[in-house]
Amino acid sequence: MSRQSPLVVSDGSASFAEAAPAGIGPNERAAKRQKGGRTWTCGVCTLINESAADSCDVCEARRAPLIDLCESDSNAATPPPREAAPAAGERRASSVSVLSFNVWFHHPETFATRMAEVGRLADVGCTGARSLRSATTPPALLALQELTPSLLAQLQPHLARAGYRPPFVQPWREGGFNGMEHYCVALATRPPLGPLEQPRYCPFSESIMGRGLVMARVQWPGVGHLLVGTAHLESWVGNEPRVNAAVIRARQKGLKQACSLLEAEVAATGCIGALLVGDMNWQEKDNGDARALLSPQWKDAWEAMGAPKEFSATCGFSWRLDRCFYYASPQAQGMASLQPTDMALIGRPGEGLLKGCTFIKGSNAQAKPKPLPPSDHKGLLVSFTC
Repeated sequence: MSRQSPLVVSDGSASFAEAAPAGIGPNERAAKRQKGGRTWTCGVCTLINESAADSCDVCEARRAPLIDLCESDSNAATPPPREAAPAAGERRASSVSVLSFNVWFHHPETFATRMAEVGRLADVGCTGARSLRSATTPPALLALQELTPSLLAQLQPHLARAGYRPPFVQPWREGGFNGMEHYCVALATRPPLGPLEQPRYCPFSESIMGRGLVMARVQWPGVGHLLVGTAHLESWVGNEPRVNAAVIRARQKGLKQACSLLEAEVAATGCIGALLVGDMNWQEKDNGDARALLSPQWKDAWEAMGAPKEFSATCGFSWRLDRCFYYASPQAQGMASLQPTDMALIGRPGEGLLKGCTFIKGSNAQAKPKPLPPSDHKGLLVSFTC
């Protein structure tokens, strides 16, 4: 979600002037700055400033220091080692589950505790929580958003103990910037799914926040290859109409581009279908019907299971920001097709390893402590058969 977080515009890959209506922002200098090289976006008023400026040209808010994380980009260039294909007659995995989790880059003093709980949830799934049809299986595919180097350092040991292979992370420098660290999206798998094959990152052409798609193929034993992807679409930045219109447009374009990339890859590789999961920051009242932007083969798993109201709020009390879209290959007609079978929202405050843990939300030290959640989002767990 990342409300009102400082934004970073990547090195000329997406121009704010191109992504926004004419006249956006306090003046036209923002567009000129964007074309001139590296810039940074004020997290208070959203003005685009020159890279040499230490404070915002309009509101004078100071720029947070940039942490150099170039050495962490190496995972993008080196895919995880491939394992042998399943042997003939290997037992079919009748169901696999995906867990999508925005892991929340705020409150660094809670990172170690919260990531221990996220790791536990990534291992056990909805054990102890209620699912729609009481038929979920522990996740074999993990999709993460708002992942920072600090969060990954805390989370990785727990994922390794749960049997997950090393995550493939969007290149750090191409991600957003929260004032302290870059934040990105990532994918990881464990058995029964195979390792990520040809994982890659595809930046969205009109993103103004360093957003894009991480995608890869995975082997589903006894079924075939499944294409998987995760994204964190443009975040809410305020109610200024012109800025908000640009963000909505970039969010819509990002969703369409992600699904188009996955759809084309399914056709080119013969995968049985595709999954797109993540923090879509999507609300119909602002963005319209998401599926209306996509081809008819794309479905929303929540809608396909009857749009259960009790499983709609993935953030706050009513926002269904996190989504799971699935696409069954048209080439698989007449065969078993990808279908969701169950879902759950997991990760509630004060449960699991967080029992008895509290935190102070916001900057008011006198505020009443609240039960500590794993994240400001719930984890979206969806089980599929094919």
